[in-house]
Amino acid sequence: MRSLYCWLFFFAAAFLAGCADINYHGETAAPTENVQFYYNRNDLPKNVYRVMGESVVTVDDNPFINLSDTVQQEIKRKAEAVGADAVVVGQLERGGSSEHKCTEQCGCHAHSKNPNQITVSATFMKRQTENRVIGTK
Repeated sequence: MRSLYCWLFFFAAAFLAGCADINYHGETAAPTENVQFYYNRNDLPKNVYRVMGESVVTVDDNPFINLSDTVQQEIKRKAEAVGADAVVVGQLERGGSSEHKCTEQCGCHAHSKNPNQITVSATFMKRQTENRVIGTK
């Protein structure tokens, strides 16, 4: 009976965790820790960071989990892995990303949004070194 409860707990935890997918396009560097989060590009300190890449996080909408925590954890995990020092988090968009419903060659442009997903864009930033300051040679 105890093992049944363990299995039920495992499946419940897996269900509540939801499914998150992060796509990142950009450069990579040595892994980092203590990634700084910004929610407005204007809050970034001047001449401290440069853009190293962009990402989009897609999360299944689940009323039983805290979506902002899930998204932030996924972004933080990816940012540390690719060597980012800071992240500028974009707006949360309900409806997920567009999915093409037929082959790319068909030309029908039948795109739709998945209403059960949430997407968030994020810009990954790297601390500039003295010889790579924007605006200098």
